[in-house]
Amino acid sequence: MEDILRGILSSMEKERDYYEELNELSNRKTDIIIDKKIKDLETIVDLEERIIVNIGKLEADRQELVDKLAGIRDVDSESITLSSLIEFSDGDLKDRFQTLQNDFIRIIDRQRHLNEINEKLIRTNLEYVNIAINLMVGDGASGQVYEREGRTKQGGQNRNLFDSKA
Repeated sequence: MEDILRGILSSMEKERDYYEELNELSNRKTDIIIDKKIKDLETIVDLEERIIVNIGKLEADRQELVDKLAGIRDVDSESITLSSLIEFSDGDLKDRFQTLQNDFIRIIDRQRHLNEINEKLIRTNLEYVNIAINLMVGDGASGQVYEREGRTKQGGQNRNLFDSKA
């Protein structure tokens, strides 16, 4: 059973490293979004996709080991969590699983925070683009045109950069 636990630990430590890379890429993505470097953003997304594929492969390997462990412990493999792996372990293995659990909590919190920041930046940029487009082509709203007496003229003003009838 110890060999299986070591295998699971090794797989999860590699996953942790990949997730830390994703954190770093998300951090770089924030700067790229701020600087509006779309080509660099595409490169980051490609790197993220490759990392996610690698994580998927590790997950498949880890799940095989968890299934074996579940058979030995006579439990459902879906019930095996990181906390239960800590319980099943002793000594150095237990310490490493606990460290891993803390690392994953830190990584997930950091990723959640970075995702929120990036989402807000992207939303703000999209709103800015929509405003700019509406200013260029008009959004159907007309400005106020005043007559000599100070009253607003019926029909208003509707000037756009582009003539939509053209």
